[in-house]
Amino acid sequence: MAIPFFGSTLENEAYDLQQKVQSQVAGPLVKIAQSAIAARANYRAYLARDERKYELNYGTNLLKPLVLAMPQGGLLWRYIETGEPQTVLETVCEVDVLELAKVHASDMAEHLIDQLNSFERNNQGIAEELESVLSLVRGDLLTDHFSEEAEYTQPNGMVLTLAVRNDAENNLLQARAEQYLRVIDVFYHALGKREFSKYMMASLTEGDEALLSREAYYQRYTQLSVSDIKSAAENAKAKNIQSIFRHFTNQDELLCREHLKLVDEHFRSSRALCHPEQWPQLNMGLITLASYHLHSDYNQHIGDDITEALANYLNDNHIWQLAAQHIIQKCHKKSDHYNPDNLGLSEAQITRICDYFTADTPQEDLSSLLALVQPQLYRDECCRGDLYLNKFSEKQPSYQLFKDHDDDFQRFTLTAFLLRQLPFPQQNKADRLWQFIIALAPVRAARNVLRAYSDDHLSIEFDTILDEIEVYEQLSKAGIDGGILNAYEMSNQRYNSERYLNWIEIYSEIASDDNSMFGSMGRNKAKAMEQGLAYINERTKVEFLHHVSLKHPEVELDFSHDLQRAIDIFVQLNLHSWEHALAQELGRDCLYFGEGEKLPKKLHKAIVADSLSIHDKPCHVDGRSWEACTVLQQQGDNYVIVMADHEVPLAWYEERLPSGPLLIFSEQLERAAIIKCVAELQVQSNRIKAIVEQTMAYLDNEVEFDVMAALFKGQISTEFMRIDADEYQMYSLRQFVWMLDAKRRNKLVRLLLNHDYRGFKLIEAQMEQPWLLHQLAHNEIDFETYLSKSGEYEGEASETGMAFLLTWLFDIGVKPEHLVLFCIKRSHFDVCREFIVAHARGQYGSFKQSLSYLYADRRAELPEIFSQAADAEALLASLKKDKSRKVKEAVNQYAG
Repeated sequence: MAIPFFGSTLENEAYDLQQKVQSQVAGPLVKIAQSAIAARANYRAYLARDERKYELNYGTNLLKPLVLAMPQGGLLWRYIETGEPQTVLETVCEVDVLELAKVHASDMAEHLIDQLNSFERNNQGIAEELESVLSLVRGDLLTDHFSEEAEYTQPNGMVLTLAVRNDAENNLLQARAEQYLRVIDVFYHALGKREFSKYMMASLTEGDEALLSREAYYQRYTQLSVSDIKSAAENAKAKNIQSIFRHFTNQDELLCREHLKLVDEHFRSSRALCHPEQWPQLNMGLITLASYHLHSDYNQHIGDDITEALANYLNDNHIWQLAAQHIIQKCHKKSDHYNPDNLGLSEAQITRICDYFTADTPQEDLSSLLALVQPQLYRDECCRGDLYLNKFSEKQPSYQLFKDHDDDFQRFTLTAFLLRQLPFPQQNKADRLWQFIIALAPVRAARNVLRAYSDDHLSIEFDTILDEIEVYEQLSKAGIDGGILNAYEMSNQRYNSERYLNWIEIYSEIASDDNSMFGSMGRNKAKAMEQGLAYINERTKVEFLHHVSLKHPEVELDFSHDLQRAIDIFVQLNLHSWEHALAQELGRDCLYFGEGEKLPKKLHKAIVADSLSIHDKPCHVDGRSWEACTVLQQQGDNYVIVMADHEVPLAWYEERLPSGPLLIFSEQLERAAIIKCVAELQVQSNRIKAIVEQTMAYLDNEVEFDVMAALFKGQISTEFMRIDADEYQMYSLRQFVWMLDAKRRNKLVRLLLNHDYRGFKLIEAQMEQPWLLHQLAHNEIDFETYLSKSGEYEGEASETGMAFLLTWLFDIGVKPEHLVLFCIKRSHFDVCREFIVAHARGQYGSFKQSLSYLYADRRAELPEIFSQAADAEALLASLKKDKSRKVKEAVNQYAG
């Protein structure tokens, strides 16, 4: 905004124009239309109605005035409540439901309008949207308000909470379901016996809470003849079968319990449908379907010609060859189209892999196969520039073979899991594939199986905990380590407070000195879980261990390796390229560092090469081979090339300035010293190792802050500084900072927050955390309260928490100018405004220095903050001489 523009600056001209417009306009430039005002009022009314939907019997109370307003409304309402008299439905003729509601049930009319399309606010529209129209009534009548929770303690110490209701309450739920159907009866007749949408039909006839069979639905809510109803039911069943095929063969869709229930409901009710001769073209999903049928036959003690046909279907379609081919497809191969280094699997090795999965007696064993396949599998890694990291955990690589979308491996996993349990010839091959999968990725294998039995298609959830226990026990019997399964089960229950706290108690046994049989069992289970934590996503692992240490301080945690790795990742993400570090290290002897084309004219000199100039190897920005660097040294009236990229001809420098980064050093330096420094800095791994070691030593109080700050200034970039890789499954310094003891935490926070304002990313997501930890340490809150509040305040803070945070940050030595910017961005906190005002009055160091740090846009926010202080005039005076027109205008606005 300060750039020249005609006779002044662009900023000044813009403000002058604004003032001229304001001086000539007395009223608003735009008037809000009445239709917009009405639309806003309607929307607010809708929000108010929406808030009431959770009130008990709200839907029923909406409905009752409408039904009573219908012809013979009293009898119709009694029919809904009791089922008598049934003959009243025969007397109901079609009525204009919406118009009737507008006259006699205004709230219901508004609800109808909310649910209907604006172009179809009539009986036909209500019939098509009846599922949503009656959603509130359905919630009133079909929600289980009667179950009570009962706790049961398992032999392993786990406390189960189960929903229990007696027979009378079951009967009451059934009666209310019948009432809901009678509500639909009334609407069916009042709407002129129009057919309902497929969504309404599905809500009544499908799923665990189905109220009617498909035939009963057609009889009750259509006018089809008996033969037509039978035909429609058969067509519906055929469509259901085709829908099941689509679910199993759609590789973009993960299989879950809902799909297995559909198989049980629509397939297994007819043995003929289970015969694969009528199935579509071969697909891995259909192989999984056949495997599920065989598994069900075995558990139901069925053995007939259909069972034999299913087994032959698997044999004839070479399922293990398909699995081997799929695995090989996800590997590097020498035959790949682009393979400049001739790496990957050879044809002979591919043959060995196929033999392992398909032969009755393979030549390889599992360990030799893993040694062959594992290094060649495509990785699904977290990529940040040149940095590649395991996105799941350090211990568990991520493989494209197990990705959940597009070409997912869930169906192969399920097939192996199901068939290995059956006493038939394919069992050994199924177990071979299963053991290969769980050796590569035990948690992903467990997840794929658990999802197939989960009641939710997105997460692992079970309607009853007993179902969950059964599946976990099957996975344990199938060879997945119990410690890994316990760690994964814990990770799925992070937001189930009761069960998560129970896992914390189980893990705390690791510090127990109880040598009894039960004490040893508890300790061994905790130790196994400790090993299993390495396989779940590492963010959850670190969070869990932190919670364990807070609840049970006697549990000693050694997280030094993980902390060092998190620092290592931080350094790699933010490391300056070698030329930045070189300019900083050689300090005053660096005459210029920047883009060659931007070299000031006063520094222009002829560039020459001599016999010592290095020009036979790469010299470019780290990770950017296309961005060549040039290192020059002044010698008299010339610049001598110390080092230049081998791809840039020396003749280039005779005619023009270099286009990439340029460094010019004084002639006081020894050229050998420059070359030596460059050579050391270009070995990036050594630089990273040294910075990480120095940081760890600094945290251990072996290195002074000033030394560490200078190292960071030269080596760690501030532009786009990142605290972590922004991969939600990976741990981060944001987590470890709260696990450190107070001294080390203070040192880390001071270092990063002073290095650059972007260092505040370290704490921004958990600003309430210091206050919560303080309260917990002083027994002002218990751990359960801490756990709930730490989630409640994620990314936010209370006034008390913000006050504690600001005091802490200033006390440990965070720069006042950084704190002022932090407070301006959070000026909705009273304590932040108070901090800014106090700083302007002379507290917390030089306010003038803080002002020089802030951009004009941020300084322009200060007058509004100052205007609310008692000494506003004095505070505003510090801004009246600001160079920015925007700041001056803000001062004028709030002055006087």
